[in-house]
Amino acid sequence: MTHTYLFEIGLEEMPAQMILGLEQQLQAKTELFLAEVRLAYETIETFSTPRRLAVRINGLAERQEDQLEVIKGPAKKIAQDHEGNWTEAAIGFSKGQGVEVDDIVFKDVDGVPYVFIEKQIVGQATEAVIGDIVTIAKQLSFPVSMKWGTRSERYIRPVHWLISLLDDSVVPTSLFGIEASNTTWGHRFLGEEILLEHPDQYEEKLLEQYVIAHYQTRRTAIQSQIRELCQDNGWQVPNIPSLLEEVTNLVEYPTVFYGQFDAGFLEVPEKILETSMADHQRYFPVRDESTGAFLPYFIGVRNGDEAYLEQVVKGNEKVLVARLEDAKFFYEEDKQVTIEAFVKQLETSMYQEKLGHLRQKQVRVKEIALALAEKLNMSSEVRETLQRAGDIYKFDLMTNVVGEFSKLQGYIGSVYARERGESETVAQAIEEHYMPTHANGSLPQSEAGVLLALADKLEMLMLFFAIGLIPTGSNDPHALRRNALGVIRILVDHQLSLSLGDLMDDLMETITVAEDIKAGFYAHKEDLLQFFKGRLDQLLEDESNTPYDIRQAVLSTSTLDPLQVIEKAKVLTHAQSETDYKLIGESFTRINNMADGLLLEQSIEPDKFQTASERALYEALVAAESDYEQHQVAESRFDHLRQLSPLIDQFFEENMVNADDSLVKANRQMLLKRINHLAQDFAVFSHLVVK
Repeated sequence: MTHTYLFEIGLEEMPAQMILGLEQQLQAKTELFLAEVRLAYETIETFSTPRRLAVRINGLAERQEDQLEVIKGPAKKIAQDHEGNWTEAAIGFSKGQGVEVDDIVFKDVDGVPYVFIEKQIVGQATEAVIGDIVTIAKQLSFPVSMKWGTRSERYIRPVHWLISLLDDSVVPTSLFGIEASNTTWGHRFLGEEILLEHPDQYEEKLLEQYVIAHYQTRRTAIQSQIRELCQDNGWQVPNIPSLLEEVTNLVEYPTVFYGQFDAGFLEVPEKILETSMADHQRYFPVRDESTGAFLPYFIGVRNGDEAYLEQVVKGNEKVLVARLEDAKFFYEEDKQVTIEAFVKQLETSMYQEKLGHLRQKQVRVKEIALALAEKLNMSSEVRETLQRAGDIYKFDLMTNVVGEFSKLQGYIGSVYARERGESETVAQAIEEHYMPTHANGSLPQSEAGVLLALADKLEMLMLFFAIGLIPTGSNDPHALRRNALGVIRILVDHQLSLSLGDLMDDLMETITVAEDIKAGFYAHKEDLLQFFKGRLDQLLEDESNTPYDIRQAVLSTSTLDPLQVIEKAKVLTHAQSETDYKLIGESFTRINNMADGLLLEQSIEPDKFQTASERALYEALVAAESDYEQHQVAESRFDHLRQLSPLIDQFFEENMVNADDSLVKANRQMLLKRINHLAQDFAVFSHLVVK
């Protein structure tokens, strides 16, 4: 016979954006708890609404699994005297474990016999241990928390009720002074108190009181209602996953409705309207199904049934109109101001105390963007675009619309640029320079947009590190991690092979900045390169599941070229399954062990070679070095190293590196040093696990 157990925490309404994460934590911590207390089960179900977090455990065992506990004591030579009598140490150890000395057994540990006690621990009944699940509730972590009443504890929101129900019996436990029962509550306004007789009744009883307990069920209900509404009216079904998730976590019993607004508001750019609806009011914008044209309607989700829905619609229309009037007013006010006037206002807005105002940042970014254009041999058209975009690209930060809707920065700049007669390439570069706006966000596509985005991010990273604003732990108020990842993703996506260390050195000499800032950059340059490596390491792990040892090997080279690092990681990961992978790793690890730290700086003299294997290795090295200079393809480079590997083994079989002749010795050491330099330009092979 198995049991079913329900644990529910009832709270004040939680922030919608945190609920799914808490439900996932609850699932993971429940699994860990059951493993720790040795309770077998069949399935775990989790539930969440704005006012509750719950877990139901199905097929729960009647009792804990029995456990054999093995306790190690003193060594046998301490536990017994030379005549085999038990010593005080052995007697004391056995008494401490609640057994007799006759229960002692001996086991060898690394060839030495030790005293052990083996105790069979009989599992307790489930009802005796399952109540400790309340510890999970106390272990949940929150971005923000609060106190309430006279209690000293902090939690995401005040706790009002607690359910701990094993089949038809309440298992005593408590949380923050709230004693567990079998009573929960329905919808805040439509529902009533609910008495549960069994955990299996949970969803059904809640639904009777206007609560859909399962997140996915609520989400599906909202999607279905929206789809039906759109089909009836000839509208496109809106696809805004983040808004759908948020709305699902704002309601317990969703009812979809629609409202309308004056078509005159459609003169305002669409994204302003969308942001006003979706971000401020949690409404879905509406478009025509056939043309995609923006329509003067919106879709909302009510937390309740259809009663008095007409009044709800009118109330929401009134609130939205007020929002749209604000948006239209800001837009009309901005239309009266020139781009140059906005740019001038950048001088009044501080970028960073030690780095000056936003217009000064804009100047530096333009310098970096033009330097990148020259380095990458961009066309005159791209440089012309950067000249203009670099002069104005931050101007929208001074607009009323961005002041109200900050997420529209960049987009508003592009809209206003087009409206004021700027070229399409300039407008696109302005919009794209913020990309990507999050870890997996869209990347810039135009050439000018790519360079402006790189320049904007590199300026921030270089100068913030220069003045010591370096992220620590999870603290990253300036989103430097996102910016570093953005640089890497842009370089890789557009196949731009650049050594970040050399690149930043060049850029630092290009931009207009005080000497103490430059000095600060060089003092923290290695920290910044390690910072980039951390983001690249995460990218390799997350996107391609690159093994740890290969990530370390390709990230430990002397230069950091993100595109090359990723390509080399792919080559090594593929080579893992090949028969000579182990031999290649061992060959270059041996070279590294012998050549690392050699201070020789001299040319190799072929006339001092004494064996054919020595000469063959040298000739293969020269060919590989020549190809390395001409080609950057990782696969080709690795093939050269693969060809060197058997020659290295043959060399070591036939030659003594530390020869008696000092000139021969130095010549061979220099040969190893050059091979090591070539290999480490690809990867540090000593990091690879090849055994």
